[in-house]
Amino acid sequence: MTSSMSMAKFWAFFVAVAAYQYWRWTKEKKRPPEIEAVLEGAKRIRKLQKTDPAAAERLAKSVFEQFERDREQRREALRVSAATDPSAMRALRAELAADLDAIRSTQRGPRWALGATPLPNDERVALERDARTLESEIAALDRRAGKS
Repeated sequence: MTSSMSMAKFWAFFVAVAAYQYWRWTKEKKRPPEIEAVLEGAKRIRKLQKTDPAAAERLAKSVFEQFERDREQRREALRVSAATDPSAMRALRAELAADLDAIRSTQRGPRWALGATPLPNDERVALERDARTLESEIAALDRRAGKS
């Protein structure tokens, strides 16, 4: 197995899991358009892996980056709305909690899904930094909502 092929599989897996986690934890009846785009991208990545692993890796990176941009735009809108709208605050908190849960799941496994290779130290540090940032934002939302 070539290195680019395993990387494309990783990206396809990561993108699909991220999309599923977001959809599951926000408990929406209909998946948002950015989730549909990620799932469609994952299908194209799987097909492309068989014929052109390098192109599959590029596509996976592109799909993931677009998902991140769309998600951040939506979150920024939620952050603005959350200042005055309790439902926006709850939606933002649910998204942040889902991300935190995904980070914690990544930190504790499953290692078999990533080829039993432990995460490099810089990635572990980045995940922990992201987790602390999410915890801090969730705590701030809870304080504003009066949950302490």
